[in-house]
Amino acid sequence: MSKRILSLVLAMVMVLGTFGTVFAANTVTTEAEAGAFLKAAGVLNGDENGNLNLGNNLSRQDAVILVAQLRGEIEAAKNFSKLPTYEDVKIKFYNAPLAWAQDNGLFVGHSDKVFGFGENLTAQQYSRVLFEALGYKVDTTDASDIKYSVVFDKANEEGILKGLELTQTTEITRGQMALMTFNALGVTMKDSKKTLAETLGIEMPEAPAAKELTAEVNDTENLKEVVLELSNAKLVDEDKLVNTNNYKVVDNNVVKATVEGDNVIILLEKALLDGREYKLRVRSIDKAINKEYKFIARDNTIPKVEEVVVLGEYGIKVITNEPIDIYEGTDRGRNFVVDGKNVAMNVESYGRETVLTPYSKETFKDAKTLTITGLTDFAGFKTGKENFDLEVVKDEVAPKVEDVILRGDKIVEVVFDKDVYVDSVEAYYDRSNVGNISYLSGRHTIFADEATKIDTNKVRYEFKEEFLRTRTDFTIVDVTNHSKVAMEKTTMVAREILDNVEPEIIEKKIEVTDFAAGKAKITLRFDKDVTGILEKDSDVKFDYTKHVGLYERDVLRRNDVSKDHVDAVKYLVKDNGDIVKDTIVVELRGLKEWKTRNTDRDNYYENEMDYVLEVERFASGRNEMYRDYYEFKFRQSTGFSVKEVTVDERKYETHVTMEFTKKVDRNIAEDETNYIFTNTKNARKDVKDLKGRIVTEKNGYEVTIIIPDFKVADYKELRILDVLKDIDGNRLNTETVYNFVAGTISNNANYTMVKNDNGEFEITPKTDVKEITLKTDAKGKFIIMKDLNKLTINAPNADVEIKQGVDVEEVVIEAIKSETLFIEGTVKQLVLSTDKLVTIKGTVTGMKITPNKDLTVKINGEESKLNKDVLVVVVSEDGKVDKVDAKANLAKAVANVKDAVEVGVSVELKVTTGVAIELKDVKAKLEEKLTVEAGEDYKVTAEDFKLVSKELAVGENVVSAVLVVKEAKGTESDKLIKETIIVTITAAKAEK
Repeated sequence: MSKRILSLVLAMVMVLGTFGTVFAANTVTTEAEAGAFLKAAGVLNGDENGNLNLGNNLSRQDAVILVAQLRGEIEAAKNFSKLPTYEDVKIKFYNAPLAWAQDNGLFVGHSDKVFGFGENLTAQQYSRVLFEALGYKVDTTDASDIKYSVVFDKANEEGILKGLELTQTTEITRGQMALMTFNALGVTMKDSKKTLAETLGIEMPEAPAAKELTAEVNDTENLKEVVLELSNAKLVDEDKLVNTNNYKVVDNNVVKATVEGDNVIILLEKALLDGREYKLRVRSIDKAINKEYKFIARDNTIPKVEEVVVLGEYGIKVITNEPIDIYEGTDRGRNFVVDGKNVAMNVESYGRETVLTPYSKETFKDAKTLTITGLTDFAGFKTGKENFDLEVVKDEVAPKVEDVILRGDKIVEVVFDKDVYVDSVEAYYDRSNVGNISYLSGRHTIFADEATKIDTNKVRYEFKEEFLRTRTDFTIVDVTNHSKVAMEKTTMVAREILDNVEPEIIEKKIEVTDFAAGKAKITLRFDKDVTGILEKDSDVKFDYTKHVGLYERDVLRRNDVSKDHVDAVKYLVKDNGDIVKDTIVVELRGLKEWKTRNTDRDNYYENEMDYVLEVERFASGRNEMYRDYYEFKFRQSTGFSVKEVTVDERKYETHVTMEFTKKVDRNIAEDETNYIFTNTKNARKDVKDLKGRIVTEKNGYEVTIIIPDFKVADYKELRILDVLKDIDGNRLNTETVYNFVAGTISNNANYTMVKNDNGEFEITPKTDVKEITLKTDAKGKFIIMKDLNKLTINAPNADVEIKQGVDVEEVVIEAIKSETLFIEGTVKQLVLSTDKLVTIKGTVTGMKITPNKDLTVKINGEESKLNKDVLVVVVSEDGKVDKVDAKANLAKAVANVKDAVEVGVSVELKVTTGVAIELKDVKAKLEEKLTVEAGEDYKVTAEDFKLVSKELAVGENVVSAVLVVKEAKGTESDKLIKETIIVTITAAKAEK
């Protein structure tokens, strides 16, 4: 706040009139109390007798005198040599002070000629003074922060008029001015977290703490946080308030709970839908507040960056006023720019705090400016462009352990006194890299199997074995700050926070995996990690008899069919081998089909078969779940799906017509909440939000959504929820997504597609999605933005690019425009299921190609004809290939392969059974300075490494040898031992 505004405010209130009384906030409710408090705070002075004269009005000209007094310039004001331009000054004494104020821009008259001499200040005028003190520009122009015409209403909204009955034209007394000033002291400054009182250095009185615990939940201010407002947070154990298990929102997970004053900020895993009503369930905290609270999800807040903090050469923290959608709404290459350049960086998101760390060997050491643009919140609102000055210095102070917390039987959370560097957070890898944390069990040292940074200063470690129930001392090492300054080795006794909340199933779904065999998979997702009774020698498979029961129609013993139909109950295991311990998969077999044939007798459906899955005894720590049930029907794909979507954009309204394969249930089809539109700002709205209506056409197959003032260019997609049913009660096969940009339908919303500034479609697979199918008739280029295990392309009119830095294990081309597959990243295997010309450009060295049809392939300008079922190995960047079949002389192939094998590149030649394998003179370039030579005995002659071979694998017409670096010694061993280095090399010579 400028000195002149501060002076003006203090001067304006100074006339009201040191006072030693200590005030509680609830006692400052009258004008006299406000005046006394401000006098005690040194803000107000009285007249020569010390009287505040609270009943008198304040004239405009006297306010100017007080401005001069407060600035210590009263003599300069009295002796100012100029005259004011005002023509209504009736007392000569005021000429010099008014000219001084006018010349210095400290007080504004009604015009150049009219000051308003002799007038009293109105409530609207003083509201303007206070908001200018708060840092806002108040005038009548569009450049103002607050228009003068609404400044009085704004003062009322901010509580400045609390305790007063005023209109904007009321000529306020000094007492009313005092109370307005006191109320304004509690209002935050523009673009700051500080209040006016904090800015002026005034200590406000604290309200007496409530003696009774109450709570309420208001509508949200953003779509990722719910605020539980407590009367007095100190009446509750803080450990209970921050325990995420104590809060529940249906179909969502609480990932973080933070206490701020008397509020608990509850961060959710999934964004809420704007305008929808939800319930927050509070449990296991205090009986006074353990109940359900209704609220409506709202987001009318524009996101903004509140602070940028340099953590060290390897970290910058960005603090926003609400959570930012890092994964969907943020392009880290464009949103965070350092000194005008895009820097490859990792972006960590922890609610309102985002931490930037540079990739590889890069640092922020010499950075001067961070430019932040277009950060998007979960309603689609974006920040503007803003520059922040950086002063990067080394942080010499290492982090210290503040707390070690036991959560359950296998998890430890370590809290540090400062933010920690994510790359220093490690679990056990091998004997040379044992991670950060350990404890002694007898004579054995036990290390953590998993390590995850869960907050800026908090790390969660998970152990494979359960802890002993006696005192446990944990030793923590090697965690660093963002200057890579490591902590001192610390041993601390862990304190246990008991989780007294039973786990709950928050999501249930069935997937038919083999209809002919009656097989299905039921996925049960809990609100926390769970344990159960595992089968002997298994880490993932449970004894199903202890946890599930399957019943036909009703849960009766005579209807128990578990032994006939339950195949397995186990944890969900990801493709990379990670075990997901909050998700249980129940595999079933031999189920009977649910049929809906009406026998025309009492509306009875013949062979209708409902199943009930009973789930029990899964636990979290010592807390066992309540028994739960899931009713389901086993049926083949209903055939009820979205056939086509057409969009008709008219002058005043837009018609979106969906054609289904079967006649729809009209009541469900016309439910406004079953269709979700996402605009280009990522805001999600249903038909009701858009003030639209839904009409089911007479034929029963078509449903039209009619939306007024709807611009198609402003929207990305329409989600048609799978709750829709046909007239026979069959649900829609799957949730369907219509892409407004590409004009395509996707029945598997496992990726997002946006159109960039170049008119290209960027495809980003959603979290944990490793396989996608790109099926579209659209023209243009589609860019794959994220790593995949498998990409299937059926896009006859499109080009596809694998973005630089993106790795795809396997690409299957069913149809693609002859121009082109661009490989800027890495593709390890290419399967061609088309007989048309395929053109490939980019990085091709070491790529395997398997043609399923005879075709021609053009690789980096080199054209080759390929025959069906002949493996091709690309061994050079110029696109030359070696074709290998049973009759080929492989000498040339071996010669080409030997120099092409590098770390992370798998090169494999298929040969027929009966051809011997010989490894000779093959070099694996593991690092720039290191070379390993493999001889016929599979041993390495170099001292640094040992190469070990698996046995030769003989399959259908294939013999291959796999060389794996299992041990590494020497100066580079730390780097290499952290990687899995597998080089597959196969050569052949005829022996028979």
